[in-house]
Amino acid sequence: MATADVSTMAIAGLHRPPTSHDFAMSLAVLPHPEEQPEISDGTLNALGELFVRHSAHNIFGIHLLHSHFAAPEGTVLFGVQFQVSGASQACWTKPVPAAELATESIHGHVFRLQSDGTFVPYEFHEGEASSEAAHTGPAFFRELAEFLHCSNLAGLIALQLLDGPRDKTNMELLAGPQSTVMMDEKDLIGFSPPRITTGWSFTVGDDGIICCKGNDVYSAKKNTQQVFQDSKPLPTVEALKEALRAEGVIA
Repeated sequence: MATADVSTMAIAGLHRPPTSHDFAMSLAVLPHPEEQPEISDGTLNALGELFVRHSAHNIFGIHLLHSHFAAPEGTVLFGVQFQVSGASQACWTKPVPAAELATESIHGHVFRLQSDGTFVPYEFHEGEASSEAAHTGPAFFRELAEFLHCSNLAGLIALQLLDGPRDKTNMELLAGPQSTVMMDEKDLIGFSPPRITTGWSFTVGDDGIICCKGNDVYSAKKNTQQVFQDSKPLPTVEALKEALRAEGVIA
């Protein structure tokens, strides 16, 4: 497996407009969260050691490779931040025509390992990535790619840029026919287990022990698998918030 361009591709995806390759990534059929197997404790421990060894644990985490819908041709998945209540932030992700993002400030957020050893973004967020992410050494991406390849995990685990604080649990919901919302579970009402963890980060305690935390989860609302799934696409953040309130998702 070629790995020479691993770091180049991963870093380039942090600071560039979407390309035609990203269209293919967004259109690629990925398993739903329920269809993916659990990531074992042994794998999480090994990844934690790898991330900490390269001092990448404060910058990147891992992501359960999955999707809830296929993005239309010519679009990429793009997430924007919005305020829910007080200082609490949420992220609304939906397919956006790539042409609309060509001049915007965006960065890659979730990266999928390709067969040639490169990490390619298939989800973007608004704004610029941290300078620490852009300066992560190539050895980290190379070793991570080799680990995922040799462990047959490239179809299960993606690389995720850590945007925002890690002292909370974010819950992902389907919102409308082709969008998702990720928000602090403390801002949500009417939700119950089971939950599927979809994002993890790693920390090092004062005793030197590496810990793994499930920061992102996917959960059904009131024993269903979607939130107003059959509605028309929501045009604005305000329309989204109104719909969430109407469905009893937020207060």
